[in-house]
Amino acid sequence: MELVEFAYASLRHADPAVRTEAIRHLDALITNLESAMEVWRSVDTNRPKHSLGSLMYMMDAAAIHRLDELSRAADQELKTLCHLAGPAAAQRASLIPHLVETAFWQLREQETLADRVAANLAKMGERVARLKAMREELSAPAAPERMAA
Repeated sequence: MELVEFAYASLRHADPAVRTEAIRHLDALITNLESAMEVWRSVDTNRPKHSLGSLMYMMDAAAIHRLDELSRAADQELKTLCHLAGPAAAQRASLIPHLVETAFWQLREQETLADRVAANLAKMGERVARLKAMREELSAPAAPERMAA
């Protein structure tokens, strides 16, 4: 979320047309995260832990594929937001952290699939809440810049 916050700081002072475009991409990002949360909620957490501890061996192939698709789409929306925010954010766009939690991870020692699902849902829920707050703030009329005395 650090990169999103960095881009957001620039977008808060952008002209209305850029802010409107940024809101559109924030909406798409929020939709991707909420869709990923639905996929995670649908995971059968009663499956036994695989000997390798990999989530991929414990989840349905369709869910893994859908999470990957949503992650890639979210990455693209974030890249676009960075480019809208200006050169400083655009330079960082290649360092995009994934906002959608995917299934390409190992469970930690003593961690169950249910634990990981709950943790992923919590992380993405926090991200969605922050993105919605950003969206609301960008939707509000821009505050006039204060002139130095």
